[in-house]
Amino acid sequence: MPILVVLGILVGAVVYFMTAEERGRVLAAARGWLRQAYSAAAQLHADDSLFGTTLEARTARALVSPALIVVQTMIFLAILFGPGSMSDPATFVRWGASFGPPTTNGEWWRLVTAIVVPAGPIALLVDVAMLATIGILLEKLFGRLAFAGIYIAAGLLSNLAVLAVHPMAVSAGASGATFGICGLLVAWLIVGWVFHSAVTIPLPVLARLSPSLGVFLLYSLLVGDGLVAGVGFVIGLTGGFTLARGTNERTPPVRRIAWSMGAVAIIALVSAVPLRGLVDVRPEIAKLPDLEARTSGGYDKAVAQFKLGQGTVESLARLIDQTIVPELTAARARLSSFRGVPREHARLMASAEEYLRLREESWHIRADALRRVGKATLREADRTERAALDALRAISDPDQN
Repeated sequence: MPILVVLGILVGAVVYFMTAEERGRVLAAARGWLRQAYSAAAQLHADDSLFGTTLEARTARALVSPALIVVQTMIFLAILFGPGSMSDPATFVRWGASFGPPTTNGEWWRLVTAIVVPAGPIALLVDVAMLATIGILLEKLFGRLAFAGIYIAAGLLSNLAVLAVHPMAVSAGASGATFGICGLLVAWLIVGWVFHSAVTIPLPVLARLSPSLGVFLLYSLLVGDGLVAGVGFVIGLTGGFTLARGTNERTPPVRRIAWSMGAVAIIALVSAVPLRGLVDVRPEIAKLPDLEARTSGGYDKAVAQFKLGQGTVESLARLIDQTIVPELTAARARLSSFRGVPREHARLMASAEEYLRLREESWHIRADALRRVGKATLREADRTERAALDALRAISDPDQN
C-alpha cells in the first residue's frame, strides 16, 4: 500500500507539471490503448467460441473422465463405510493398492488398480477437480482412447517407479496419472502455440482451468512425492508430443496410439522383471521376541524346578539341546529361505540373523557349561546371550533399521 501511495503522488506531480497540450497527447494515447485492449479481448472471446465449437465437433462427449470420477468416488465410499480403517494401509491393499510383496508375486494388475484407489478424501477432491476440468478438455482434444492410454500409462509407470524405489510402501491414488494430465496439457499448449489452429487453447479457457491446476500443484507440493510427479509428468509430456503431432484437425490415429501404448508396455515389462518375487520378512521377524520369551521362559521354569530338587543338570542340558536349540535352528532356516528381501529391510534381516546365530551359540555354550560345571564357560554364555539380546532389541528399534 505505501508503494501505491508513492506512485500515486509521483503520477499526480507529473500530471500537474504537464502542459495542456501534453495532457491531451497522453489522454489520446490512453484512449488508443483502451481500444486495442478491447479489441484484443473481443478477439479472445471469438477464439474462445470458435474453440468450443471445434472441440465439440472433434469429440462430442467425454466419457473416460466422468467414468474415472465415478469409479474413484465409489471406491472411496466403499473404503469409508466398509470394514477396516482408512489409517490402516492394509485397507487400501485390500481394495487394489500396490504393495511390493503381492504386486511382484503375480498381482501386477495392482499397478493399474492403484490409480483408482483414492489415497484420502482431499486427494480424491483434488483429482476429481482435475478430471472434471482439464481431464474433460484433454479427452475432447486427444480423443477418448488416447486420453485413457496416457492417463493409465502415467499412473502405471509412476506406481512402478515407487515400487522400485520403495517396494514396501503402499501406493494408492491418481497423483501420477494426474501429473500425466498436466504433461499432456503442456505438450498440447506448446504444439498449439507453434502451429496455431482452431484447437489452440485460448487464454480465457486457460484462465478457467487455472484454479483446479493451482490447487493440485499446491497440494502436490505439500504432500506429494517428487518421484511420482516427475515420472507422471514426463510420460504425459512425451505422450502428448507423440500424439499431438499433425492432429490439428482430428484426434490421433489409432495406430499411433497403439504404438505409443506398446512402447509403454515394453518399458513397464523391462522395469518389472528385476522386481519379481519381493517378500515381506517383517511377519516372520516379528515372531522372534515371542520365540525368545518362550524358550527363555521354559528354561527358567526348569531351573526353578532344579533348585527345588525336581531335576538334574543333565536334564537342563537336554532341554537346551533337544527343545530350545532346534527351535532357533528352525527359525534360522525359515529366514534363510527368504529370497527377494528388499534393500530397505537388509539391516532388519541382518539383525534378526545375528540374534539367532548368537542366541543359538549362547545356548550351546550354556549346555556345555552345565555338563562341565564350569563357571568361566557360563560367564561366556552370559556374554553371548547379552549380545544376542542386543541384536533382538535392534530389531524392534525403528531408528536402527
